[in-house]
Amino acid sequence: KMLRDKGVRSRIVSPLIILGKVIGTLDVGTKLDNSFDQSHLQIISQIGYVLSRTLENQLLQQKTKNSISQSQLALQELEIANRVDEKSPVVLFRWELDGTNRSMDYVSPNVNQYGYEAEDFQGDTYDFVKIVHPDDLERVFAYADAELQRGATYIEQEYRILDKERSVRWVLDRALIERNEDGIPTHVQSTLLDISERKYIEIRLRENKDELAKILDRFKLLLDTIDYGILFMDKDLNLLVANRAACRIWSFSDEFINSNPSFDDILEYNRYSGI
Repeated sequence: KMLRDKGVRSRIVSPLIILGKVIGTLDVGTKLDNSFDQSHLQIISQIGYVLSRTLENQLLQQKTKNSISQSQLALQELEIANRVDEKSPVVLFRWELDGTNRSMDYVSPNVNQYGYEAEDFQGDTYDFVKIVHPDDLERVFAYADAELQRGATYIEQEYRILDKERSVRWVLDRALIERNEDGIPTHVQSTLLDISERKYIEIRLRENKDELAKILDRFKLLLDTIDYGILFMDKDLNLLVANRAACRIWSFSDEFINSNPSFDDILEYNRYSGI
């Protein structure tokens, strides 16, 4: 009613959805009756979708930053690894090395956050190799062995493990290598931190980025079917998209469009054209 009172006669409304929840709408209205057709509906819907994915990406990126900050705080416990307790998110594994053989010296009790007991790894119940995801196993141990042979004293990797329920967890593994006076590795003290939330956010961001690229390509094709010029600018008034009609009307070259010109550049480009 408020819009009608202000003279709005035609509207297109597209929902803005983030992580499955409607957080608002993109609302376009005019004072003309029946002024929108199917092409306008498609354009507004595409814009609404792109806005939703962009806002979702910003939210996910903030969550990633928060997750990384929490990880950095938790990993400070590496310096006091021998005092890891049951409340710590960091799980400690300590191996004794004898040539190519490894034997488990110690596992902190808080390994139970993955469903295991420390005793599982010190007997015959579980070998650490058995909990590393099969698709990551060769890479993880090949890299660790190569670093040991190179003389490294610190190794860091991200990979997947399987908890006792066989669910996948992403972990950050930071290991300190102890060597004897001859430089031969004798022990590895490794801390595992669950980074699953951050990894799944990163995966979602990559998927969103790929999806947005495809949407943008389809969006450009749709804009090219419209016979009047359309320009999309970013918040700093740099050109993002120009449809075919705009390029024809303003005589934009491909080189000029690909340079992401500013609004001032566009005005200067046609300074003497009379447009």
